[in-house]
This record gives sequence, structure tokens and C-alpha cells, in this order.
Amino acid sequence: RDLIIADNVHGESGLELARQVSEKHPAMKMIMFSGYSDFYAQSAIRYGVSDYILKPVDPGEFSRTIQKAVEKL
Repeated sequence: RDLIIADNVHGESGLELARQVSEKHPAMKMIMFSGYSDFYAQSAIRYGVSDYILKPVDPGEFSRTIQKAVEKL
């Protein structure tokens, strides 16, 4: 399995990426970084994003999130 870590800097394009990955590679894990609100995070998770980190990113949170994703692989 693979892991995608995406920094969502263009609004809907990040959700589109999540949708496409979910459709074509449903087993793939995806973590998304964004400065957008909780509503955006809910939409991303609906498209299969396994975790969502709000910016600015806390290094400890980043490390825990990556470790959790790797363990799931």
C-alpha cells in the first residue's frame, strides 16, 4: 500500500485529488494539510482522506499522524 501526503493550497483541487484517489485506489491512505475549516475537513474525510491536519502544523501532531498512518499500512 501507499501513502499520499498532500498540502491543499488550491481549495477544491485538494478535494478533487482525494475523490480521484478514493475512486481509483481505495486502499491508499491519504493525509491532507490545509488551513481550511472543519467543513472542508469533513468533505475531505468523506472522500477517503485518512487524516487531516490544520495549518500551521504542529511538529508533534505531524509526527503522530504519520506514525499512525504508517502503522495502518
